[in-house]
Amino acid sequence: MPTSRRNAAAALLLSPAGTWALAPFIRLAPRRAFRLGSSPSPADRPGPLEHGEAYPDLEFVNYEEGEGVEWGDGDDLFPRMGSDADTDREVEEMRETQRVQNDVFQFNTYHQKFLEGREWRGEWTVYRTSTFMEGFEDVVDENGAPRLMRSDPLRAISTGTKIVTDASLPDYGGAHIRHSECYVPDPSDDETDADTAPGEEPAPFWPAELDVYGFRGPQGNMFVGPAYTLCDADLVTGRTAPEGRVPHAMLGEVHAGPFSALRPEVGIADGDVRMRVKLDYRVMPDEGPRPHPQLRLASLTVCREADGRWPGAGDRCFTGEAGARGGLHDPPPLGGAEQEAQYMMLELEGFATCLFPHTIDQDPEAHDGRGWVATLDWAPGDMRYQADRKFVGGAGLKGLRSLELTEIQSKNAEQYKPQKGPQDMFRV
Repeated sequence: MPTSRRNAAAALLLSPAGTWALAPFIRLAPRRAFRLGSSPSPADRPGPLEHGEAYPDLEFVNYEEGEGVEWGDGDDLFPRMGSDADTDREVEEMRETQRVQNDVFQFNTYHQKFLEGREWRGEWTVYRTSTFMEGFEDVVDENGAPRLMRSDPLRAISTGTKIVTDASLPDYGGAHIRHSECYVPDPSDDETDADTAPGEEPAPFWPAELDVYGFRGPQGNMFVGPAYTLCDADLVTGRTAPEGRVPHAMLGEVHAGPFSALRPEVGIADGDVRMRVKLDYRVMPDEGPRPHPQLRLASLTVCREADGRWPGAGDRCFTGEAGARGGLHDPPPLGGAEQEAQYMMLELEGFATCLFPHTIDQDPEAHDGRGWVATLDWAPGDMRYQADRKFVGGAGLKGLRSLELTEIQSKNAEQYKPQKGPQDMFRV
């Protein structure tokens, strides 16, 4: 990691006491608030409209019933793998062609939607955990979760550029995206804080060069609609990742842990405003040599940003009441009671709530190999969005199981709140 980035991270963590809301610690949303929340009871909530009543011109098919739907085994369309070597090779070539098409779509559309022609100016709030604060390591709440200390807002600018190094290569193989972020001083402050010195770069939450092949599951990068997620990670000492493109079958192995640090982020953009949550996980300094060291949350950064301008007091999507109304709209499954106890939830100004693990096990046998999830639920205006970054457990922590997006009109969010309890949209 470049020296400037390391120094920026160190300066952020060792800020003067005046920069941080040291006393009292901020209060977290109840860990089970995503299930209890403040929603009306089912008896008091107005009944949802039937699909046919809400959309009389559309025909709805209930696939859960299984009636009138003939799935078949697909043998007439796609021969089974293993039938013969030639067929296997042809099928894999077809699959790779489809993967490349998706790579190109993800690469170009991510750049176009979130970066091209945009300069995101934001106010970032950093929440440090007691876990990595000297003298506060053992401070936890009633649920065993670390306590959080909040910084004063920091100003930062975020951009991204597509760089083409070899236009002759097919499928954008000679192009990559380079992200750039730096802190800038707040002109309203009489004193210039070292944490906001111009040009200081925060730690990266993405690959240094995000190429067209970087949007496959094991790398942990993807977008869907107005939501996206990126990830970077540091391997434990003594391990290095190979450079350049590797065969698809080897991606899982190449991007596998164990990791000494994991940095995912989840973002949602709505027009010219954007909210992001950056999660910085690290191995405890005194962890000692272990084959599967636990990762613990060191800090969480909430980025409230506007395109081409600084957010202001009139941006209710950033300054409105704390917390998504009624709690998380569609709570994701968190596993058993032991794994659920490793999550915490934070209500954010601007009608937003985020859910995330504070401790991540890298042991592939932990929690029966079940993965993890980081969720951001935000209602910036007429629409409400929930993005769930569901990532693999064990050595594949960097990789995605799925990025799931829920979109609903804000005024209808309570009426159409899911009633079946936490579920996955996709099962793998």
